[in-house]
Amino acid sequence: MNSYRRKVREATAGFGRGSFSGWRSFREGIKSAPKPTRIFGPEKHKYMVNRVLEYLKDWRGSPFQHEGACRAGIRSALCMAGHSWDAADKEAYLVVSDALSIMGAVRPTWEEAQGHYTVSSDYCSWCRSPVPDEDLVRGSRFCAVSCATSAITRRSYETWASNDRIGKSAYNLIAKSRAHPKACKFCGKEFRSRYEKAEFCSNSCSGSFQAGESYLVEVDCAWCGDNFKPQRREQRFCCHSCQGYSRQAEYRAEMAEVRRSCASCQTEFMPTEERNIYCSNRCASLEAKKAYRARNRKTHDLICELCGDRFESKMPWAKFCCREHKRAADSLARSAKAIDNVVYLTAKDFDRAFTHEKSVSKEDALAVIIDRLFA
Repeated sequence: MNSYRRKVREATAGFGRGSFSGWRSFREGIKSAPKPTRIFGPEKHKYMVNRVLEYLKDWRGSPFQHEGACRAGIRSALCMAGHSWDAADKEAYLVVSDALSIMGAVRPTWEEAQGHYTVSSDYCSWCRSPVPDEDLVRGSRFCAVSCATSAITRRSYETWASNDRIGKSAYNLIAKSRAHPKACKFCGKEFRSRYEKAEFCSNSCSGSFQAGESYLVEVDCAWCGDNFKPQRREQRFCCHSCQGYSRQAEYRAEMAEVRRSCASCQTEFMPTEERNIYCSNRCASLEAKKAYRARNRKTHDLICELCGDRFESKMPWAKFCCREHKRAADSLARSAKAIDNVVYLTAKDFDRAFTHEKSVSKEDALAVIIDRLFA
């Protein structure tokens, strides 16, 4: 009973009293909203979509030119037939939307419906004049502050600036015009910014300053000799490939007279790297396999029954240290085995069995021979 009360308390926590206490939803569950009843059946709906499609296809400026008229006409006819305004509007919306989807009409976004959407980013969004290169690099869409102010005055960018890139550009340009000029901390160029703590005119200057760089003159690559502009003070090569080739050449020059003995086969070789201790990949693989077996295999210390030497084997029942000793032991065992159950019969035995008594029959003579064999 206590667990049941606790369950009720947890289910009804946070609810009020009376009809809003949550007791009915706890006992009977939350009932889903009833599905809206459709006025047109499947066949009638398909017929209406085809009829509306004939009117929607006859457009000049936009595929949505007759959308409002068709929806209003269908809604009015259904209301005159006795249906409620809400049900008639929903049915008209379903018919028109299905017809538009069959046409393949895609509704444009708010920004695509504005006049400046078709204007290239190289031209001012207000007067259509070319934007200066300096402002164009910073992402500005206006050629002057007056154009940005006019755009703000005409359109309510205060509420749309978070969703409209043109509005953001206008606000940024006006804020920069009100700011005091500053000198870039890296290149010394004068600039304006809407942020008071800004110290650099661009992201490239900021990144270069953080990397500890300054103005660098062009130099020749230490490997290929090509002229390039370094990005760091200590940069000597134009690319990573030249740097790698130079390191290989320096190391080979240092290790030209160095010789080592392979740790596996004891062959003398010239190492290509400081850490090389094997002459080839084969020797390295063999030593790796030996080390793996030594780490993961349990061996037993045994004595060979033939030579008496100690040897290791993972099989505790092993008796010999190698296959040659096992074969030699088997050969000795076969030669030393006594053969005492063989009876050799000669011609005299057969003659004596058949001729020592004339009265003995052949059958009795064979019986004597068989008894002698198995005696």
